[in-house]
Amino acid sequence: DMMGGPEAVLAEARKAQLAKAETVFLAVQGVAGEDARYRMSLGQVYYWLGKPDEGKALFDELLESEGRSYESLIRIASALREIGATREARSLMEEAYRATEEDNLKRNAAHIRSMTSIDLDDRIEWLKKSDQTSDAVKADLAASLAQKAVEKHDDSEAERQYREATRIYDSFPESTMSLNNGALSWFQLYAVSGDRAALQAAIKRLER
Repeated sequence: DMMGGPEAVLAEARKAQLAKAETVFLAVQGVAGEDARYRMSLGQVYYWLGKPDEGKALFDELLESEGRSYESLIRIASALREIGATREARSLMEEAYRATEEDNLKRNAAHIRSMTSIDLDDRIEWLKKSDQTSDAVKADLAASLAQKAVEKHDDSEAERQYREATRIYDSFPESTMSLNNGALSWFQLYAVSGDRAALQAAIKRLER
């Protein structure tokens, strides 16, 4: 049935594969039922199958079995973020932030929480709670503060912050992420400054 187009066919094929995966997981449940990795994987499959209640139940059981420790909260929050359950992920990240008194762990939780921000102000708030010695945090914060300056029609501040963001992104070892983030910041710098060198820098990074 091609009436739905290639995307619909692929979606149905993926759903069928996930259903098979669920069958396999359930078949070995008696052997691996208490294994944390098993429950994590099955929980993700349930979410992908559109069965969030079953997935959440497995994740909740896993959290309780590990005493809702910082590590388990971060691990499951990250899994939820990967499958697109942003609201649930955000809640667990905030719980992880509150669950520890260790500054480095709190800063780590804050940075992860900033990746599921509600809006720009929320992102900036959590980035400011993150590790200010981290270049990744400094680059993300500079880019976010630049966006905020754009909202306030403060082009000179936006330009200053975007130049800082591009400087930091360009200092990272070359990777898809650093090139992509750098290109975005260079494009945004061009938009607020009109500097054609910034446009060329953005294009160069996209090409790489």
